[in-house]
Order: sequence, then structure tokens, then C-alpha cells
Amino acid sequence: METKTKAKPIDKIIGQNVRNRRKELNISQNELGKHLGITFQQIQKYEKGINRISVSALNEISIALKVEDLNYFLKGSENKISLAKSKDSILLEFLNKNKGLKFALKKIAKEQLKKRTI
Repeated sequence: METKTKAKPIDKIIGQNVRNRRKELNISQNELGKHLGITFQQIQKYEKGINRISVSALNEISIALKVEDLNYFLKGSENKISLAKSKDSILLEFLNKNKGLKFALKKIAKEQLKKRTI
């Protein structure tokens, strides 16, 4: 037996903020649904907080509604989205910068190891 979970207050807040932003931009539920590849009925369910919005769907909605920070959709709630960087992502970000890669390569003494690194 499948049990449906009730929408939580945060789902309703996110849905209301999606609706408010959509209306600010004069975009219909149908237009937003087409952009996302879903029906306007699904948009209605998102906006009413009946169906939860996944993070990937919220990201697509933010693109369609020209919202740069996902925290926009949490206005009116105590929650904030924090995308903390792992040590690995910080290292990759550093190495992806031209100066970071040059610095790292200078520290590698053996030519063979440099070639394998690149």
C-alpha cells in the first residue's frame, strides 16, 4: 500500500514564490509548463504545494523565471540553501584557474609525472 505524504509548509512557500515570480514576469502556467516539458496542471500542483518540487526541477524553474539564487524561492521561510564546497571542489577550482595549474606544475619535479598530470 502506497502512502502519500502531506505537503509540508516549505513546499507551499516554494510554490507560492514560484507563482509570484511567474506572475511578475507575466508568464502563464502553460508557458512555464512547456518550457519545463510538463503540463500546466503540474505547475498548478507545484504552486499549491500539492506536489513537491525536486531540486533539479527547481533549478529548471529558476532558469525559466530568470532567478539566479535558489534562495529566492525560500523567501518567507527559515530555511536557506547552502551549497557548501568540498575540499575536492575547491582544489579543482584552484587548478582550473591558469595560475593554479602553473603553480602546481612547478611543484612537480619529475618530467614524467608532469606529463601524466597533464
